Amino acid sequence: MSNMTELVITETNSMTAVGGNADETADSFFSGHSRIAYDETLEDEKGRPVKTAVMDYWGERDSDEAGFMEKVAGKCLRDLCARYFGDGSRVDDLFFFLGLPSDRRPGPSTDERKTIWTTRLENKLLRYAERVHVTFFSTGNPSAIHGVQNAARILNAHPQGVCIVGGVDSLLSEDTLAWLASDWRLVSESHGRQHGLFPSHAAGFFIIETEQGAEKRCRQPLARIIGHSLTTEPAPFVSELPCQGNGLTRAIRNVLEHNNTPPSSIDSIFCDLNGEHHRFKEWGFADIRCFPHNSPQLFHPSDCMGDVGAAWVPVLAGIATQGFKRGILGEKVMIVCSDDHGERGAMILCPYSK
Repeated sequence: MSNMTELVITETNSMTAVGGNADETADSFFSGHSRIAYDETLEDEKGRPVKTAVMDYWGERDSDEAGFMEKVAGKCLRDLCARYFGDGSRVDDLFFFLGLPSDRRPGPSTDERKTIWTTRLENKLLRYAERVHVTFFSTGNPSAIHGVQNAARILNAHPQGVCIVGGVDSLLSEDTLAWLASDWRLVSESHGRQHGLFPSHAAGFFIIETEQGAEKRCRQPLARIIGHSLTTEPAPFVSELPCQGNGLTRAIRNVLEHNNTPPSSIDSIFCDLNGEHHRFKEWGFADIRCFPHNSPQLFHPSDCMGDVGAAWVPVLAGIATQGFKRGILGEKVMIVCSDDHGERGAMILCPYSK
């Protein structure tokens, strides 16, 4: 954990079920628009349709969900870079950090994800830099915060550097859906299945640089990164042990204490709560401990776009920066994420000002 007061976000983009870019995703979320619906192509064990949130605005999806997501991620990244490097500029070194699902979650293998979602994306970046350095983190929902940590380390040593942090995920692959269904985690028309998650998919990216670097390249910062934290929950969902929210509590306390940020200064929290009871119970423990006097306003966009797994951090960061830009959020926003396999993360953003 390190103080990151001079790091800024200068560009964001995302593709979700509710928007083909960061602006559209934020518009949909802040206006309450949802794309969650019963999917007649997916059924629970009783033959009843399951609720999902899918990108139905961007061509036909086929059975190769990993291939579809590679196309989505490629477009999302191209659009991000087209805006940032639109003047034809290039950099010597471009650092690319990609968050992916946990290695232990059923679905496309790590090798498949590395080849499809990393190597091909690297090739798309070569037009913008002399050298592209790629690192991926397969730790699920908070995984992009590993990218923020690495970006902080690199930019501390090389203040003129440019880093892209992102996340790509789909809970709609056949193996992942089967794993979720085996624990009755999907909402369907069957009796007693009204609580659970809505599987979805998304890609998101954001550019981090120093304030000094952004000024030199004439880029207007969208938000400042105050701090970040990663911890591990000793009793995650997959352990089947009773979770008391200890990992999430530590992640929140760490990011507050290491950056001398009083809990009362956090105006809003953007989180990956997805409708599952155990996730809200975990948040309840952390909320009571970390914000004993006043709970910040809580936003959980999965209510409109479904659960997007390892894409949550960049998607939430994009929504938060849009909220700052539109003047509808307070001075400090915290992003919190939890993964089924144990990792917990927190990050604090604030509007940019000189």
